[in-house]
Amino acid sequence: MSANPYEALFARHRSAAVPSLWTWQSEVLHAYSGLSGDAAVELPTGTGKTLVGLLIGEQFREGGGGPVAFLAGNKQLAQQVERQARDRGFPIVRFQGKKDTWPQRDVRAFNFGRAIGVMNYWNYFNASPGVEPAGMLILDDVHLLEGPLRDFFTVFISTGDPLYSEILSLIVARCPYYSLAEDLLNGVEPLRPPEMLAFPDSSDLAPEVRDLLDGRLVDGSDAWWGWQRVRARLDVCCWLVSARGVTFTPYIPPSQTIRHFEEPSRRL
Repeated sequence: MSANPYEALFARHRSAAVPSLWTWQSEVLHAYSGLSGDAAVELPTGTGKTLVGLLIGEQFREGGGGPVAFLAGNKQLAQQVERQARDRGFPIVRFQGKKDTWPQRDVRAFNFGRAIGVMNYWNYFNASPGVEPAGMLILDDVHLLEGPLRDFFTVFISTGDPLYSEILSLIVARCPYYSLAEDLLNGVEPLRPPEMLAFPDSSDLAPEVRDLLDGRLVDGSDAWWGWQRVRARLDVCCWLVSARGVTFTPYIPPSQTIRHFEEPSRRL
């Protein structure tokens, strides 16, 4: 048996374009084979991270570990992963666009672990994912995941919403030292960065703002969905005021509370 358990798997998926693994790919795969939990792989662009991820995901899938989701930062990157997977004969299904357009045969293939599912982060992390939680998550360019996760827990009230002025009024009435909030309330839009409320002030204002949003957010809107996730912790969220709107968001998105992030037994 090869010292690297991925060598045999690669031999079944080698191609004329990629006849052998690069040394660093073999080293990464060998090191990963001795792990049992989450791991991170760092390689420069163009050095074969996608193939490493596909081999790790395929071994997990073939071993009966459950569905494998290979997540990319956007649609174009997901298409590149799909192309590499198909070129090397990996069983793959790709999801994009509205969930009601996804072929049910592809959804079943993913859910039952018959093919690796490739999609962007927003397709997998949302209020109503179209697939079951994966057994393994492969997070390509993981730094791009912060945006989708933060959006999941963010309430944004734009300047065009009447709630915007009402929230500013509450802030200015209680804390007149936030000059940007006062300028914006008075119709002045200075070229200044967003203003963040100090933690004691946002904590003090939280009950009034919570009552306001409870009564005024439209059920099913983007802000309403985010509100369901941060309402109970509004007092410890980051409050940002800007000419675009008012934002309520956690300092660190609590990803462990998302079922599709928490349930996988492995994350790469």
